[in-house]
Amino acid sequence: YPTALTAHPLRPRAHTHLEAAEARSEISGGVFVCSGLCSPKPAYEVVDETGRVVYRPSHVDRKYFSENLMGRWFADPTPGEIRAFVGSKIKYIPVRSRGDGVFKVKSSDWKQAGPSLGAVLAAAKVIISIKKS
Repeated sequence: YPTALTAHPLRPRAHTHLEAAEARSEISGGVFVCSGLCSPKPAYEVVDETGRVVYRPSHVDRKYFSENLMGRWFADPTPGEIRAFVGSKIKYIPVRSRGDGVFKVKSSDWKQAGPSLGAVLAAAKVIISIKKS
């Protein structure tokens, strides 16, 4: 029988390993809540307090990078805007901008996001929330 006929009609199939991981994930997306001088950039890095890079462009799957770069930038996003882009299982992560395309994060905040954060970051399901000037 063709796969389309044997698949459950109400359950969408995951087309990539990232989509499958996201479906099992504890979180559907992340919001980097930025403090400091923040200006939108197509690519950036997140480092912990020791200087170790925890997120960079190479961590994003090519397919998702071409669609969303490393996430979407919003000035004071509404809850509806956040849910529309990253879903309803959101992890908020405070970051501080150094002003040079690098954000600093506390290791404890990064670890608290949990193991499912990797799949979310690979799929660029990230909002960078900045304050309106």
